[in-house]
Amino acid sequence: MPRGKAAGVLGGASVAALMLTGCSGPGDSSDGTTTIVVQQQANWTSMMEVLVPAFEEAHPDISVELSTIDQDTRSSTNTQIIAGNNPPDIALVSGNSPVYLETVENDQLLDVSDVWAAADLDERYDAETAEALQYGETPYLVGIAGINYDIVYYNQQIFDELGLEAPADHRLDSDEELFELVDAVRAAGYDPLAVGGADPFQWAWQVSQVLQSYATPDEIANYLTSWNADVEPTVAYTDPPFVDTVQRIQDWADAGLYQDGYLGQDYDAAQGLFFQGQAAMLLGGNFTAGAINDAGAGFDYGWFLLPSGSEERPSQLMTYLGEAMAIPAGAENPDEAKLFLEFWMSNDMQADAVANSGFALPSVNSLDIDDLPGVTGVVSELVEDAGENGAPIGWGSATPGAFAQQPLGTDIAAMLSGQMTVDEVAQAQQARLDETRAE
Repeated sequence: MPRGKAAGVLGGASVAALMLTGCSGPGDSSDGTTTIVVQQQANWTSMMEVLVPAFEEAHPDISVELSTIDQDTRSSTNTQIIAGNNPPDIALVSGNSPVYLETVENDQLLDVSDVWAAADLDERYDAETAEALQYGETPYLVGIAGINYDIVYYNQQIFDELGLEAPADHRLDSDEELFELVDAVRAAGYDPLAVGGADPFQWAWQVSQVLQSYATPDEIANYLTSWNADVEPTVAYTDPPFVDTVQRIQDWADAGLYQDGYLGQDYDAAQGLFFQGQAAMLLGGNFTAGAINDAGAGFDYGWFLLPSGSEERPSQLMTYLGEAMAIPAGAENPDEAKLFLEFWMSNDMQADAVANSGFALPSVNSLDIDDLPGVTGVVSELVEDAGENGAPIGWGSATPGAFAQQPLGTDIAAMLSGQMTVDEVAQAQQARLDETRAE
């Protein structure tokens, strides 16, 4: 799962007074105001400081109470909170988490088709994103923010020192072009591309982007949804698109793309190598730009994408829509909750609250960079690129984490250490698909 940078200390008395660590009893107050409880994470502070007051001003008969949950709760015990006697009105439910599968299959989430219709999300989400956010043909989730990932950041100072040029269109034409960069920085004593090889999500990032270029649109659509027993598999994980994707990562490793000792280093260690000028490149996300600035790295930087697997399908930015919200079936105020989600998805709030959050970007395609004055520098380039070339939801972001990201990332690390072959990785993933569909 992509990581965002933590936001600053909560300010604003209105929002600060609402911060909780669990759910409390919402409902009608003595003055006729209805209070809805909305889950959030700690790094959503700057987003909620804009969103909540704006919503309460637009809907003076509704107040918002924020319930902060941590990452562990979000991906595990939130199932019990949602299914309990006192659920929040809006719950944070990642589409690739076990929480989503369990709650939707047990009819513990409400159909939010009316929210999608009111916010025109079928049109304002990319087609693949819209399909991935639905279970069968029913939307139970609203993806409120997007995170772009699998972006190669490079140290401009090192590139200038070595006379290297990054591609003007942010896309390398071939592996040969990539390996020329790798060989040059290694010869000069720098680490090449720093990755958190000990973190499975870093391998799932790369699989997502490369698979997007090897598979046809129909194959990608099926890979994104075939874990659902209601969707008939039309392409297997032992078929060429997936096998070639895994082989590509093995080829990159064999060519020395990653830093020495990468399998024993996590993402924080990889960032440290880049921030300190030891690595010429770093695999990150849109949030990495803020992290570089916060670290006081002291050098200019740019970005590009790893090479595509097909000339017909150039590399694209990948989008993670784990920041998704759902309405529990037992919510006390579902109508008011739907109003809040519709408001959140408006262009104004996507621009003013989400885009200025410090960790995420709008999840909709109805805004361009001129609508986002707070988004500058490299991040503005990412927004423009997504608008021009698309930024579909990534395979590892749309499929259940217990089926895809975590086990596949572990298998790829095993492959790169010589414990598994490419074919064994593909066969293991196919076996997980068969098992998931049979449950």
